[in-house]
Amino acid sequence: MVHYKEVSYFVEELTCKFCVRRVLDGLRAVDGVVAVRVSSAPVLDDTTGNGYGIATVKYNPEFTGVNQLKQYMEGDLGFTVREVHEENHPIHHS
Repeated sequence: MVHYKEVSYFVEELTCKFCVRRVLDGLRAVDGVVAVRVSSAPVLDDTTGNGYGIATVKYNPEFTGVNQLKQYMEGDLGFTVREVHEENHPIHHS
């Protein structure tokens, strides 16, 4: 039985469909990533607002981890991760 984990990253600059596609394709290519959901930042009337896009990743911790995925998004994909929320309970899959 595999025990997957899930983590959500709150990401700056994730504001358009091209950014969403870049993050989706990039994270899906990482060994151990099982599923990715990405939503762009909400459109804010106030330009000083801090709306973030969200990338949620289900992964196999035997192949990758929270910090490696964050480093990949910041280093290889060029986005700024502002917050990380980890799911504390493993997701079981047979």
